[in-house]
Amino acid sequence: MHGKALLPYQNNAEYLAREKKWQVQCVALLERAFGKDNAYVKEFQGVQNYGNRDFHIIDGSAIMEGAKEDLDYSYKSEKLEKNQKKSPRRESRSREKSCCS
Repeated sequence: MHGKALLPYQNNAEYLAREKKWQVQCVALLERAFGKDNAYVKEFQGVQNYGNRDFHIIDGSAIMEGAKEDLDYSYKSEKLEKNQKKSPRRESRSREKSCCS
């Protein structure tokens, strides 16, 4: 569930349960992706202590969006790095073949 789908804040049991579920899922995901001591985890948990519940959702969603961007960038960087590591091997193999033929 996307956090912004919880807006505007409502004070009923079903809404509060959905909000809590979202918060727990976000913390679990952030800890799995970045570790418990990461800034994203700490900031998200800190936001949940705000007095205004709308800010829990608005700021929490922004933190999750930032984390997603970092994960996407990290994944793309790792993929690019792997591809770059593969390329020199291909070049050296083709050089070996041309030298020895």
